[in-house]
Amino acid sequence: MIDALATAGAALSFFLVLVLAVKRPFRSADRWLAVWFLAQCVFCVGVLLGLAAPPRVAVAALTAGQFAIFVTGPAHYLYAASALGAPRHSAWHAAMVAAAAVLVFTMPFVVPIRAEAGAMVADLSTPWLLILPPTGLALASLYPLGVLGLVSRRRERLKDQLSDLSASDPGWLRGWAGAILAVNFGLILAFANSVVAAWPVNVHMAVIMTMQVAHIAYVGQRGLTRPGVFFAPTLFVPPASQRQPVDRLKATEDYSRIHALLANDKPHLLPNLTAEMLADRLGWGPERLTAALRHGGGVNFFDAINAARVREVQRLARNPENARVSLLVLAHQAGFGSKTAFYDAFRRHAGCTPAVWRHRQVDE
Repeated sequence: MIDALATAGAALSFFLVLVLAVKRPFRSADRWLAVWFLAQCVFCVGVLLGLAAPPRVAVAALTAGQFAIFVTGPAHYLYAASALGAPRHSAWHAAMVAAAAVLVFTMPFVVPIRAEAGAMVADLSTPWLLILPPTGLALASLYPLGVLGLVSRRRERLKDQLSDLSASDPGWLRGWAGAILAVNFGLILAFANSVVAAWPVNVHMAVIMTMQVAHIAYVGQRGLTRPGVFFAPTLFVPPASQRQPVDRLKATEDYSRIHALLANDKPHLLPNLTAEMLADRLGWGPERLTAALRHGGGVNFFDAINAARVREVQRLARNPENARVSLLVLAHQAGFGSKTAFYDAFRRHAGCTPAVWRHRQVDE
C-alpha cells in the first residue's frame, strides 16, 4: 500500500509540475508553486527508494525526502506572497532552509538510522529524538499561519477595490493553508500514536502517505479548477496607494453622496462594478472614494455595494409581481454574480438566510 501511495503522489506531483511548465506567462509565483510540487515529488520518490533500494541509498533518499518536505513550507509562503504582491523576505527563508539542510543531512551521521517501510527509523533509546518530529511540524506550521495572515490582509484590500471577489478572491490560499495545518496536526497525532500505542512502522507510514497524497490532490484540484493558478496570470494586485491625511467631515459628506448615488442611479446593478468605475461616476479618484467609505461610513467598497444589492433584492421581492420569482433570479437582477456571493452577503447584511427572510415577509 505504501509503495502505491508513494507512486501516486510522485506521478501526480510531476504531472502538475509539467502543467505549470507550459503556463504562459510563467511568473514568479508559478515558480514557487512548481517548487512545492517538485518537493512533494522528491519526498514520494524518496519513500519509494526507501522501500526498495540498498540500505545506504535508502537512508540517503529518505533524508533528501525529509528535507524536501521542509522546503514545501517556504515554497507555499513564497507562492502566496508573490501571488498577492506581498513582501517575500527571501533572505529569511533561505536562512531557514539552510539551517534545515544542515540539521537533516547531518542527522544520519550523528544518530544510527535505518530505513524501514519507507521511513527513517532511529533508536528510541535516544530520548531527545522524540521531540524532534512534533517540534519540526510545529515550526513548519508557522508558514501556513503566515499565509493566513497574508490572505486576510489581501481580502481587506480587495474589498476596497471590487464588489465581487469571485475572480480575484485569494480564499483558495486560505483553504490550502488550512489543509497544511490539518495535515501537520494529523502527523503529530500519528507520531504520538506510533510512540504511545506502538504502531507498526508500516501503519504509521501508510497514514502519513495517505495524508500527503490527499494533500497533493487537494492543491492540484483547487489549482486546476480555479482560473489564474495553472492556466492564467496570477491573482490581481491593485496598485498600492499612499496614505493621505483624512478630513472626516468631508468624508462624511462624500459618503452621503455615495449613498444618494446608490439609491437613485443604482450603479450596483452592474455585476462587475469596481471602485474605480464608481469613483469615475462621482468624478473622484479611488483614494477619495475609499476614504469616504471607510471614514465617512465605516465600511469598505465590497460591503457597501453588496449591502445596496441586498436592499435591492428585498425591494424587488416585496413587489407582488415577483411573489413567485426566485430570490436567486432577483439577486442576479440586483447585480450579484453568483449564488455564493448572494447568500453570503444576504446573511451578513440581513441577519438571516434569504429563505428565512422571505418566509417572514409572507407571514407579515
